[in-house]
Amino acid sequence: MVFLRILFLPAMIALLAIGCKPGIQVVQPGEKPDGRVVFNLSLTGTSTWCGGAEPPPWLLSELATPKALPSKKVYIRPGFTNDLSVPVSAEGVTDEQGVVSFSLKPGDYCLVFDNKKDSTLYKNTLNTLRNGTPDYSPVDPECLSRWLHTPELAFTLVSDTVDTVHNVFQYCPWSTIPCTQYTGPLPH
Repeated sequence: MVFLRILFLPAMIALLAIGCKPGIQVVQPGEKPDGRVVFNLSLTGTSTWCGGAEPPPWLLSELATPKALPSKKVYIRPGFTNDLSVPVSAEGVTDEQGVVSFSLKPGDYCLVFDNKKDSTLYKNTLNTLRNGTPDYSPVDPECLSRWLHTPELAFTLVSDTVDTVHNVFQYCPWSTIPCTQYTGPLPH
């Protein structure tokens, strides 16, 4: 498995050019700086049939087989809940094998994707679906708040190198909005 590693000098130049976030540390291949833990995350994805007629069994099996999730942006915050008042301590993008690596201090962390890195989707969903639409039931605000604060993955890093595989179930497009029910037409 090839892990995403960034060489120090080019990475520092790039980070300075785009603005480095506090707490993000660049890792050279094989390096474990100052007591930090190397966290290697491999993201995979599975899905279900979203078409009309019942698919053949081989297709259902194919959809249920985990596959690498490349180019997926991930954010890591300290703690086991997605507390938006706590700054993101690391962020990265998975490579073509669905892998991204971080160097983090030992401790408790949670991982979220773009949809939970801030309150943008939460606020847009509340505003758009507060009273429902012809295709969606009214959103449940308490459910939506719980959804926002629940991370995709929570983990503890103690020492050494940690390799984790995490599968993400990819919902049908009409059921990706949390805490509401789709009531519109389905594919035939």
